[in-house]
Amino acid sequence: MLLSPTLQKILCKKSIHKYYFKEWSSHLFDRLRVQFGGKCVVCGQLWELEFAHVKPTGLNGDGRGRKERYYDIKNHPDCYALMCTKDHKEFDKISQELKAEWLTKNAKFLQKI
Repeated sequence: MLLSPTLQKILCKKSIHKYYFKEWSSHLFDRLRVQFGGKCVVCGQLWELEFAHVKPTGLNGDGRGRKERYYDIKNHPDCYALMCTKDHKEFDKISQELKAEWLTKNAKFLQKI
């Protein structure tokens, strides 16, 4: 299937924009990870890190975007903790009332921001 030159330019611009946005947002999240200590608060792992909701902020569900998530973490750092994938899954299984107690007991590497 051949595309017109105009359509090729449009598709190319969208691909480039998507690529740069992904790179830009990745860089911002890397900076946040460093600010949060750069390791899992539970086990100290340095890779496969995710931001876990410690307290609700009103931002949840699959509809949130990376930009909204970034600003929510930046504006409410006390509501998030950096965890590896394994510990984040375990943490999410706990009821909201028990999360603070679980963190106090298990977070060996927790640092206040």
